[in-house]
Amino acid sequence: MAPRFDVRNKTALVTGGATRIGRAIATALAKEGANVIVHYNTSAAPAEQALAALEGHGVRANAFQADLLEPAQCEHLVEECLAWAGSVQIVVNSASSFGKSSLAELEAADVAANMQLHALAPLLLTRGLMGKPADGEPGRVVNMIDAYVHTYQRTHVAYNLSKRSLLDLTGMMALEFAPDVTVNAVAPGLIIPPEGEGADRHADLARKAPLADRGRVADVVDAVLYLVKADLVTGQTIYVDGGAHLSAGGRMGEG
Repeated sequence: MAPRFDVRNKTALVTGGATRIGRAIATALAKEGANVIVHYNTSAAPAEQALAALEGHGVRANAFQADLLEPAQCEHLVEECLAWAGSVQIVVNSASSFGKSSLAELEAADVAANMQLHALAPLLLTRGLMGKPADGEPGRVVNMIDAYVHTYQRTHVAYNLSKRSLLDLTGMMALEFAPDVTVNAVAPGLIIPPEGEGADRHADLARKAPLADRGRVADVVDAVLYLVKADLVTGQTIYVDGGAHLSAGGRMGEG
């Protein structure tokens, strides 16, 4: 039986697609034959570099700037994507910020900003691009969450709360947009050290996971591509963390 969804000649939006894991996902989709829209906020130069590399794979590519902390800019991004592509069949909600916050010092503004970026923006983008598929056209949504959504990340409380919300939204959207659109999540563990955190400490934490190894960007990309291509998988989360979410090791409890 032929697959219902063929990545070739589809159009994908990758938020945060100019740098880090987002850029790797955008590149992988281009290699598979998808046209790619790179969203960025402040990474204008990397976005331009990404476009040149993506077009080198023989696909169409464009980049649009939007501050996803602003709901109006989320809606404008949807309009820009549809004006350029006509329709978008793949959405990867990858844009993220890993700011520190503790329960004792948590401020309402921290919670609001994290919820907007990590939960509401993915909802607005997905709803705008996938809420009404044309003529039952199939679509794919992959939300990037965090392997530690089920734990208490005491140094990243607002971030943790918002990623938990995105996990719940993944299931809600999977039901809401079925049967034409699948909505799944990928939960990376220790892949790329956050800015300001040393690679050695990152590796030490990764060795506490059951598989005693840190993940690689390619591992995350493979999980995303699987979910994009899968015809009968929705509302699921793939943890790419060496099993750390199953135990008390890794980054659990310290965020």
